[in-house]
Amino acid sequence: MESKKMKQLYDLMTEHTRRLNHQIILISLIFITISIGWNIAAQRLNIPYPKAEVMLLAWMLVIWIMIFGVCFFQVFSPRLMALIVNMFMVKSICFLYFALNFHESWTYFLLIPIITSLYGRPVQQILFSLIGFILLFNLSSFYLHPHHQELVTTSDIYSRLLLYIIITSFSILLLRKMNQLYKEQATIQVVSLERMIDQIVKSFVLSVEGKDAYTRGHSERVSLYALEIGKVHHAFEEEDLKRLRLAALLHDIGKIQIPETILTSQKKLTSEEFAIMAKHPIEGSKMIGQMEELIHLNDGILYHHERWDGKGYPFHLKGEEIPLDGRIVAVVDAFDAMTSCRPYRSALGFDEAFERLRKGKGTQFDPAIIQLTEQVKEKWRRIYYDRLVRKKEEQPHEKTSGE
Repeated sequence: MESKKMKQLYDLMTEHTRRLNHQIILISLIFITISIGWNIAAQRLNIPYPKAEVMLLAWMLVIWIMIFGVCFFQVFSPRLMALIVNMFMVKSICFLYFALNFHESWTYFLLIPIITSLYGRPVQQILFSLIGFILLFNLSSFYLHPHHQELVTTSDIYSRLLLYIIITSFSILLLRKMNQLYKEQATIQVVSLERMIDQIVKSFVLSVEGKDAYTRGHSERVSLYALEIGKVHHAFEEEDLKRLRLAALLHDIGKIQIPETILTSQKKLTSEEFAIMAKHPIEGSKMIGQMEELIHLNDGILYHHERWDGKGYPFHLKGEEIPLDGRIVAVVDAFDAMTSCRPYRSALGFDEAFERLRKGKGTQFDPAIIQLTEQVKEKWRRIYYDRLVRKKEEQPHEKTSGE
């Protein structure tokens, strides 16, 4: 779940960054356009208010057009684009400092820590906040605004820097809170998605088992056997185990497309009937392929009837050409099938079915997977006997219901 949460958080932050880039670019255009229009009008009408240097504002507009072009054509990733937008913001604030003819123009620097905090990236905020601090100090101390040079005192400079530090501190708190909210949102989305997938999978399993009474509980047992194999396999981590469990539950989903007359046949299938039955891995793959949330389960569904010696179906893959999930499900599916009753044969006992797995090593089954079954044999035995206990508990109930 942790990796899914991190991916979900990354996706949320990427989309947030992309939207924020667009919003900042749009707001800056509105500000530049209004500033240019206001100052042109003020100059022509001789309005007695502070006026900005229109040429500097015009240069800002030219830079904005270039930034907009890069953003519109998605030349860079949202994250890199955020750096470009922030650099544009810093450049614009420096322009404004010299372009505007009023004493408080330095306050635009206070926007730097506030805006960078909205991106939710600590390193980016610290970097640009530090750049803003250095620029504010240098421009206030060494490059005094030509229109109010005599009005700036040392006390003014210290007050500006102190206010900048205060604003930056609050911006950092804002960033931390926003990151916390995003992490909570990512967790909620991942948990909700996993619950939804579980519900979808259970619905499909009920649909499959509803068509054939002899397979009732088969998918659940196959998933339990598969999980025990996954737990001792070196290649499986938490997310892999979740995938394997769901793939094992859905391995027979394609049987929904198989006629009931074949699924419930009371005798061994004819060659024509078997050819139709053999299509169920492909049908299952097609079904989950239509759902993005389930497509990662494909290996355990499409390849669970392939054989190690290449004599399986549907693609006659051989050895390690068969994906690992398919090789595991092939073993556990065969084991549960052997220990289950069919209309045309009785169930095998646990030890006899286990011995048949050993005999299939290197021909029907992956030798490495069969080797792992030795490690989980006793755990499988508990799953097997739990099934027998449940079956005995259900029999009196079925008789009562029939009466």
